[in-house]
Amino acid sequence: ATSELKREFELMQAGGHLRRQTECISSYGGGMWSFLEVWSPWEDRTADDCAAAAPVACRLVQRLQSAGMPIVRAGYSAVDAGTHLLRHTGTTNRVLKWHLGLHIPAMPVGCAQFQIANESRTWKEGQILFFDDSFEHEVWNRCASQRVVFQIVFHHPDLPLKARL
Repeated sequence: ATSELKREFELMQAGGHLRRQTECISSYGGGMWSFLEVWSPWEDRTADDCAAAAPVACRLVQRLQSAGMPIVRAGYSAVDAGTHLLRHTGTTNRVLKWHLGLHIPAMPVGCAQFQIANESRTWKEGQILFFDDSFEHEVWNRCASQRVVFQIVFHHPDLPLKARL
């Protein structure tokens, strides 16, 4: 699924479907953070609740939901070379996040980095980075190319059904 999602992202980017995110950004040399939510309460959706432009991602979301995963939103997130996303927190500890690495620059090693609380991590293509974004976190892309992940936000599994958003 990773290669299919990566190809779909490339098509979305080439077609101008991504939006610039300005929250929490500080740029080094003109960096940018862009995104495309493919499943969320605030996006244009087809009858099956997915963005019309992202059928690969929508099939993945539907498979995960069918397996019982309580997805809140999902989408593509790209951080351009030279971008620093300042320390920030998510709005609630009721959700958790997965980042599936789609394009992670390999050189120099660790040039795309994520810090949450006092722990630094790096993404790996085809692997999931799992975190609770209610903790302070920040992102750097000191690489020569863009870092791209497919992000899934889901209800915390310890949260009772009646307490979910």
